[in-house]
Amino acid sequence: MINEEQYNKQLITLETKLSNLQHLKNLQLITLPITSKSIITFQTTPNDSITQSFMIRYNDNYQSPVLYFKIMKLELVTQDFLEFESWKPIINPNQIKELINQDQIQFGMTQVEDTRGNWWFIHPCDTTEILQNSTNDEFLINWFSVFGGIFINFKIDDLLK
Repeated sequence: MINEEQYNKQLITLETKLSNLQHLKNLQLITLPITSKSIITFQTTPNDSITQSFMIRYNDNYQSPVLYFKIMKLELVTQDFLEFESWKPIINPNQIKELINQDQIQFGMTQVEDTRGNWWFIHPCDTTEILQNSTNDEFLINWFSVFGGIFINFKIDDLLK
């Protein structure tokens, strides 16, 4: 567990470390207007037909960061005898499970205040157990190496620079 004050301090460091990961796009550290929560947002494009948006946000109930995500797939759409490409959100849990390719990961969908639309999220219920040997000073970096690694291929050394 980590308290929100520790999270906010470590979030600045995490954003700096994430800027070393060249395949992350639109990396931003922002404070949400209504709740004053500090979050990090970024996007990745694992291939030409998939784009992923991410948000890291503190959860008061679990006293832990949570990784929220949206996955969009490029589809060919036919309308009025015209074909065009359109980005469509993946909302089917089975498709998400297939993309995550992690049977033991619990995930769900929710609306997040201060943000638009629905977000998938990795449930934080096992975070404390998974990171039980993590020190408070490096909790957020260690957390991201576990939960961010579900989606993003990176070398842990890139986060430790």
